[in-house]
Amino acid sequence: MKHLGLDWDGTATDFPKPFSILAQLFDRTIIITVNPTVTVEKVSELLGLEQSKIEVVICPTDHLQRYADWKADQCELLAVTIMFDDDGSVVDSCRDRGIPVIGVAYG
Repeated sequence: MKHLGLDWDGTATDFPKPFSILAQLFDRTIIITVNPTVTVEKVSELLGLEQSKIEVVICPTDHLQRYADWKADQCELLAVTIMFDDDGSVVDSCRDRGIPVIGVAYG
């Protein structure tokens, strides 16, 4: 199975249309975020995906100090095929582990 990993704020929220199109190529879209307000319903509404194809994983408060490593941990645990994030420290942490990752930025 192919799993698309997305950060929420600054990534999925800033580029919903491209990620909606991209998500159609994957079996599951996994939102890996530190934002505790994200829900499957919000993701479904923003990206236009079926709720059954969405998973939301929120960083526990006791891991916030090392959120970049936590996100990379989740990518490994959930077998993410590719991760998109706007935070360079997350991109670096994923790259250090050999996780395919693309940094999202305004240019």
